[in-house]
Amino acid sequence: MGSFCPPTTIHSEIVTTFERNDDTGVLHPSGASEDEQYYEELWAVAGYRDWPMKDDILPTFHRYQHSATAAGLRFIVYELRGQYGILLKARTDQDGAQELRDYTAYLLTKSGADQPIRKVAFSSDALMLAYRFTSLFEERLLFDAFDLKGWKATGRKLFMMKVAYYTNKRMMVDLALPAFPCKTTNPEKAASTMPDGAEYEALTTLQSFIHDVEKIYKPGCCISIVSDGHVFADCQGTDDALVTKYNEALKVMHAPIQKKDGCTAERGGIQFYNLDRLLFPDAQASLLWARVPTLQPIRHPVNTKIEEHDDLCRTILVRTQAPPEEYLRDLIKTVPDHAITALYRGFSRFMFEDLACSPDFKDATTSQRKRAAETVAFEMIQRNQSYSWLVEGLMPRYIRLSIHAHDNAGPKFAVRLMPFKPVSDSSGLVVTQEHAVAESHSHLHVPTPWHNSLVDVHDGDGEVETMLCKAKVVEDALKEGKFTGEYVKDHERGGRFVITKVKEEE
Repeated sequence: MGSFCPPTTIHSEIVTTFERNDDTGVLHPSGASEDEQYYEELWAVAGYRDWPMKDDILPTFHRYQHSATAAGLRFIVYELRGQYGILLKARTDQDGAQELRDYTAYLLTKSGADQPIRKVAFSSDALMLAYRFTSLFEERLLFDAFDLKGWKATGRKLFMMKVAYYTNKRMMVDLALPAFPCKTTNPEKAASTMPDGAEYEALTTLQSFIHDVEKIYKPGCCISIVSDGHVFADCQGTDDALVTKYNEALKVMHAPIQKKDGCTAERGGIQFYNLDRLLFPDAQASLLWARVPTLQPIRHPVNTKIEEHDDLCRTILVRTQAPPEEYLRDLIKTVPDHAITALYRGFSRFMFEDLACSPDFKDATTSQRKRAAETVAFEMIQRNQSYSWLVEGLMPRYIRLSIHAHDNAGPKFAVRLMPFKPVSDSSGLVVTQEHAVAESHSHLHVPTPWHNSLVDVHDGDGEVETMLCKAKVVEDALKEGKFTGEYVKDHERGGRFVITKVKEEE
């Protein structure tokens, strides 16, 4: 059998997930509400265990099938450990689709069984602890470019209720942050391809928040950094091996930060995930994947060196999660104020800049590079949505953080990793006594360490301020003779520019 491409994704087949407290079962709805009229009929006291077809896929992982609906649809229930399950509406019987469905359903049910979300009444103590946690988050990490409108309307309460789930059980609070993909390969933006001072300060920001959480809530919290580097590597012109090297270097950088902080959290405060850890969490997942026929390869928009396993993970992501291309194209074309449209424009702008440094586009005209940037941006939007859905499905109870600007009404909440003044040109390299983080809130784009460089600016009179900017801003200032200095690779807080203002002759 040759490679196959499922006509629909597994994500589009999900009707609902559920948990079972006893033989009657308890539903936890998620997914398409359009199917309510069908699964109400099918559910009938959780009677799927009496359906005509049952398959024991693994000793504790079962598949039940039923096709006797008025609409002629075929429903499938997967149940793991007799505890957690997922109801799917099968859209295709193409060869290979069932094996891919088995594999993906196992990942989803395993995550649900490992992270149960049973609704319970919250104690007053739990709500007070959640309130204090939420206030600390708002003060220390929340990035809001919309005057807190969404946060005040619904986001703050939603965030607090998510935290209360943990504080009610005195459990460590889990937060997930898809971020830290890899350093940009554009030398005008970053002076290094490995984690440097920008990443150091970002990790310190997160670790400091975790440390302060422990002061008000003893079980603490864990921020899981879910790297999307391999998701976008072949879109951004970055070799897979370089992404892996960056991710490993990030872990090495974090270790002494955690040790210095004295974090006593059970899981170290910060955990690191990637596509491989999400898609192959255990031997059972690998066993089920081995039964899936070869998937049709995906597009690689920019020429890069591909690693086989990394590309397999990308392919699984796209073939199981990606939204239809026609849906995205129509949305971008017809809904200009949609968050996805705004993100598409941002990706287009970033890629237009970065493709200028790619050997494949060194002789391209501006219009050619613009068209290429839009093509790559669309691929990135599709993968970004795929990854968002994957993280949502595999980390169901985690509080979702984001490095993209949101209105913070939920379910995602934007965070500010870089508590430094952003500078767009050399005229901004001026030391002030106001280290105002609030200035960054005027930008709809959240400044990130992997697209920027840090610079310690000395004014020559003993004052120093750390700022965030593109590497070219500093290099231009040095060439113009306004400052002296250089990029210090072995700085104790990570590589950064250290420059001193040249005093004007009186």
